[in-house]
Order: sequence, then C-alpha cells, then structure tokens
Amino acid sequence: MTRCHQARAGPTCYRITVCGRIADNWLVYFEGLAARVEEHEGQLVTVLEGMLPDQAAVYGTLEKLYSLDMTLLSIAQSGDAVSATDSSLGGS
Repeated sequence: MTRCHQARAGPTCYRITVCGRIADNWLVYFEGLAARVEEHEGQLVTVLEGMLPDQAAVYGTLEKLYSLDMTLLSIAQSGDAVSATDSSLGGS
C-alpha cells in the first residue's frame, strides 16, 4: 500500500505546468501566480508558480485551467518562494 504524506496546513507553493500558452488576457484569472512560457520537448508549455492558500485554491486553479481547455502536464509542491509580482510571460 502506498503511503501519502500529510497535507500541509496553510499556504503552500505550487508549480503547475500545462501544454501550450495561456493567452495574456486569461492570466488575470491566475492572480498571485507567476506565469512563464518555456519550451519542453519541442513544445511550448506554460508554468504557473506561486503560493496557494489551501487545497480549495489548488482545485479552483485546476478548474480554471480545465475550463480553458489546457492540458495538465504536472503539478508539484515547491519549496521555493516565488514573487507574485512576476507574472509576465517570457518569449513571444
């Protein structure tokens, strides 16, 4: 049987990666998360990273991505602090 680690209480930093580029006009729906575009295995991906206050916020963020028809590649808790003011997308 696989053991799950206990969920952290309070805000936690997450890194969420999706296929493609999230249009600039949709980034307002991910306020508080830094967004950047990277190339991964020959395709563009958008990486959202930042603090989410609780599991409900994580699910809400995933629901927004689903409603934009974005394919989730990965989600992970990150130990790194991220500046929420750095929300500009790199690249063209």
